[in-house]
Amino acid sequence: MLLKREKAMRRAGAFALNSFIALVLFTLGLSAPATEAIPAERLVQIEQLLKEQFPANTPGAVILMAKRGTPILHKSYGAANIEANMPLTPTDVFRVGSISKVFTATAILLLHEDGKLRLNDSVARHLPALSSLGRDITVEHLLTHTAGIADHTTQPNLMRELASNTSGSAIIDWVRTQPLAHAPGEKFVYNNMGYSLLGAIVESASGMSYPDFLKKRIFSPLMMANTGIEGAKGSSLSPVTGYRFHEGTFSTAPPVNVHAAFAAGDLVSTAEDLDRWLRAVSSGKLLSAQTWQKALAQTSLKDGTRADYGHGWVVRKLRGQPLYEHTGVISGFQAMIMLLPESQLSVVFVSNRQTRHNNARKLGEQIAAIAIGKPLHQPVAIKLEETKLRLFEGTYQHGQSDRRSIRAEGAGLVLQFERQRVRLTPSGEDEFFVADGSHTQYRFVRDANGTVTQLIRIDVGDEEKRYARVELPSR
Repeated sequence: MLLKREKAMRRAGAFALNSFIALVLFTLGLSAPATEAIPAERLVQIEQLLKEQFPANTPGAVILMAKRGTPILHKSYGAANIEANMPLTPTDVFRVGSISKVFTATAILLLHEDGKLRLNDSVARHLPALSSLGRDITVEHLLTHTAGIADHTTQPNLMRELASNTSGSAIIDWVRTQPLAHAPGEKFVYNNMGYSLLGAIVESASGMSYPDFLKKRIFSPLMMANTGIEGAKGSSLSPVTGYRFHEGTFSTAPPVNVHAAFAAGDLVSTAEDLDRWLRAVSSGKLLSAQTWQKALAQTSLKDGTRADYGHGWVVRKLRGQPLYEHTGVISGFQAMIMLLPESQLSVVFVSNRQTRHNNARKLGEQIAAIAIGKPLHQPVAIKLEETKLRLFEGTYQHGQSDRRSIRAEGAGLVLQFERQRVRLTPSGEDEFFVADGSHTQYRFVRDANGTVTQLIRIDVGDEEKRYARVELPSR
């Protein structure tokens, strides 16, 4: 077991180093592929895709794609307001949801470099009201979604209660009474509460309000004049109208108190400002090279396996290339930012259209894959008999803690893990794909007797993750 853990840690370190080298090459302009311009036919293909996705009379999107820091596609598609027949413009303001986490993490890392906190500090050191959770949860656990604390955004009744409370005290009062879901560092479970607490830690360690700290240390230095906390004192930033898609029609998204999301998702911004941010990251601004390397490295769990998340960034691959990204979904809006250092490509995608699934990630990755000349191909669905589908049912495990259950439902399978439920559509006798919100594919492996023994997850980086079948379904 120790040998396996050491090997996994070496792989994680190698990925982080190679990814960071690619980012350094991006910064210095030394990466060979970057000397090649993106062929015009690829840009035409991307524009055609966006025009099809966002017709003029529907909620739309803005894209800003840059090569070596120079915009090569910056356009708007669709409407800012359907009722007023008002088109989107490239400079419109959008809610960006969880992309806020990238900035919250950077604020924490700035304070770390200032010497005002350490990443291995106990959370209770900065938020004494949380001492009931023990001393083992660190600031870094919150940054990497490995703390095991409860998440307020999964509790509808609590979120309705918080809608009338704009302070962080109500959130802290709630979380300190909740049991841990797992030991700190044991599992990666995406958690909005952790980033709300990080916002409170920014205020405690800096002596400034969270909005003021972000403005002084990040937004103003980078000239991100159209980025800030929605509804913050003195701010005039107002997003375009957001819409939801349900049962074939668009309707205005219901009001939401973004303060309930706090540092996990309360920012508004423009495509231009988010592009400025990506250029700053690519140039190594604000933080030291050592700190950026840490921020952009995958997280190692206690069992030696890796989570595809660093310090505020999703860290993985797209078609074999290192990829740094984050998405955001909040009432009426979806957004995505991404960096592909090897190709010196950056993509910003913001939309005032919220769908059931996070299509921002799927579309953003599809656009980037076209741009680098390695397009993603959508599998074709086939029909499998229910008796065949049931042969895949059971529990599958990777490492010590990553468990996923599979059961047959309708014309396909349902994969469940933690709080997520994903529908898998068959594309072959043993092959399945995620039809909505993802390009991930799955393949089952059988032994010589035809018994299913493994599940292989294939992501957009073409990397495989194997899960051994550890339990059969109970009937």
